[in-house]
Amino acid sequence: VGMTHGEITNTVFNEPLFGYAELSLCSTLLDFGDIKCKADLNKPLIEPTTVLKRTSTKVNKIFRESNDIEKKGLRSSRAIYIPTLYSGNYVYGPYRGFEDDAYTYWQSLLLESFKDITIKAHPKSRRPGFPNETDLRWLEDCVYDYDVLVLDYYSTAATIAVFTDKPVIFFDLGFRNLDETFLELLRQRCFYRHIDWTTDISSQIMNAISEYNECETNWSNESLRQYSLCQDDGETLYSVVSRTMY
Repeated sequence: VGMTHGEITNTVFNEPLFGYAELSLCSTLLDFGDIKCKADLNKPLIEPTTVLKRTSTKVNKIFRESNDIEKKGLRSSRAIYIPTLYSGNYVYGPYRGFEDDAYTYWQSLLLESFKDITIKAHPKSRRPGFPNETDLRWLEDCVYDYDVLVLDYYSTAATIAVFTDKPVIFFDLGFRNLDETFLELLRQRCFYRHIDWTTDISSQIMNAISEYNECETNWSNESLRQYSLCQDDGETLYSVVSRTMY
């Protein structure tokens, strides 16, 4: 029995790693949600005989469905930046991330632009070396204490963030290769801006912040439900293992 992680169907990641690591070498695969994306790079080495679906308990706990997510002004709001981990020597790929020095450089420019933003420490990474206030709690335990969520990487934390009813600012640094349909839904859910590393980064961040403060767009997370939640109760690891063994 193989289990995916990340609180969302791993087929949203059109990346070879997930095919090699999580979708292969099992007879029964237990994935999230009711949908399967048609990714051409996410191919198992050996196809599972059976693919079963389960509901993410974390997403189910924090999900506040809304098609009317309003902007919160940054000057009067508590904002939290939710980074991914520092990879150290484990920069595998493709579509994984930057070296730590490059990522730290990006973060320094981002944090200078947002001023009083809090950093959510990654539970598996060293703490960022910036003077900003740091929140050490699990994201699902603290996310509703903030008004605006800032992301730069699609991960488990991003899944939790987009299922809240909080406005999300998403800077796409080009790390991931997401399924095109899911990526379009992500653009509808977030204030989404792509960062071009061949031009001045600071000005792109400042322009994005200015555009966010002036925008009158409302966002929706309603179309994301099927990627993490099952319409019925779905399966559990206990039910799958029991069926497999007996």
